[in-house]
Amino acid sequence: MEKLEGFLSTPPNLGSIASEELKRLGLKRVSVLPGGVSFTGTWRDVYRVNLWSRAGNRVLVRAARFPARSFKELSRNLKALPWGDFIDLSAGASVSVSTRKTVLYHTGKLEEILRESAGGLKEGEGAELYLRLSGDKATLSLDTTGEHLHRRGYRKLTGEAPMRENLAAALLMVAGYDGSEVLLDPCCGSGTFPVEGALIALNIPPGFHRSFAFERLPSFDAKAWGEELALAREGVRSSPKHPIYASDIDPGAVALTVSSAKAAKVAEHIEVAAADMEELSPPAERGLLIANPPYGIRIGDSRQVYGKIKKLLTGEFAGWRYGVVAPQGAKNALPAGTDVEETRFLNGGMELFFMVSKYAGSK
Repeated sequence: MEKLEGFLSTPPNLGSIASEELKRLGLKRVSVLPGGVSFTGTWRDVYRVNLWSRAGNRVLVRAARFPARSFKELSRNLKALPWGDFIDLSAGASVSVSTRKTVLYHTGKLEEILRESAGGLKEGEGAELYLRLSGDKATLSLDTTGEHLHRRGYRKLTGEAPMRENLAAALLMVAGYDGSEVLLDPCCGSGTFPVEGALIALNIPPGFHRSFAFERLPSFDAKAWGEELALAREGVRSSPKHPIYASDIDPGAVALTVSSAKAAKVAEHIEVAAADMEELSPPAERGLLIANPPYGIRIGDSRQVYGKIKKLLTGEFAGWRYGVVAPQGAKNALPAGTDVEETRFLNGGMELFFMVSKYAGSK
């Protein structure tokens, strides 16, 4: 079976989490690189990564690598490619070009050469191609995902400051959440954390309710894809091992969470309520409190909400561990300790920290 070189792009600083995902999926030669994770596999592996990756942005397949020291050499090497093997030429394609430290920096000219070399490839929706020139080397990649992987198909509306679904899932995995403990989000917003938590707890693939670009490619194997979907369905759990709770002081946010949970077909597994977090009581002795509070310039003054979270965690929820998103100026407002680890990441261009604690007494 043909071996392919794939690349799963990821949110900044979260490649290691995606790498662990791919290893669990059985992928080989997995390496964390700037911007994502490379792997080696078959087309069926590519289908599986698209279906199952919770943390990734999109999956590219490297179609070709070759020297490109001049426009003429680039054209000659592009013309030598078996274009019909990996795209439907009659359906056209979109082309994205990027350059780095190369004398061939005119992206418009580079796209023109690619289209001419592919026999007059027209603009179309048959495929999405990425041509990258770095120094005197060119790489041509084929998108197999289509819409960004964070588009699970369940979130139609969002609150004031939504977090992308794949970023929320990645942070849940950073916190070590796998459904084996109670999960509670006291400021759930549009419900991304609880819905992604439910998908993890129920072992539901994030790509279950969407289509992918690989389904339009000449290489598409409908039988293999059907078998991957069937295997995934067999692994879905009927209910989570432990409850999932979501609440917010804003009734509008609660309504968004309910809507998202229904669209993701996990509403019956999430208990949602309109409540100020100061009114909350722990539903269990231990669990994971997960939160993406309003912070800094994102919505407004955040000191009050972080103060409420700290009060919870040092009060009735003292037996719980936490995973809380915080900007630089607010991360020290959370309960401190040697058992707290931080992960730096970006959301909407803003540098943030995900602060994760362990259970008291754990190693």
